[in-house]
Amino acid sequence: MAVPYWSDRHPDHVASSQVLTEAVFNAGLRRFDAGADPWKPRWICYYFINDSVAPSFVVDVSPAYERKRQALACYQSQFRPSGTAAVETRLTSPRFQQLVESRDAQFGALAGVAFAEGVVVRDPIVRPTLFRDQAPLSANERSE
Repeated sequence: MAVPYWSDRHPDHVASSQVLTEAVFNAGLRRFDAGADPWKPRWICYYFINDSVAPSFVVDVSPAYERKRQALACYQSQFRPSGTAAVETRLTSPRFQQLVESRDAQFGALAGVAFAEGVVVRDPIVRPTLFRDQAPLSANERSE
């Protein structure tokens, strides 16, 4: 499950992270009537919107990066509001897209790829060995 990182400069992003994290917790309670059987995701991955910290891991998104640019371009009302009431902010700065891309390029550089999304998890990531070429164990493999 992907949820916004819990620390962000925009209070709506912080609130959505808190609401979603609490919803995941409540969904797993057996004595909470959610109208369905209790359910828990295997883990919660927190992604960055504005700010970032050292990621737990990164995901190579280089092949899909042009698609991310196109998706962000769909939100011109957020990045370039028009009219006399428009106020210049960090988000409306022409450099905002450059800030996003430079963060993604920095995460990519850490992993040796063009662009990567940084992800934070609260649970430790279990690996079978210290060797890089072996994938982490899945939750099913860990419980066997």
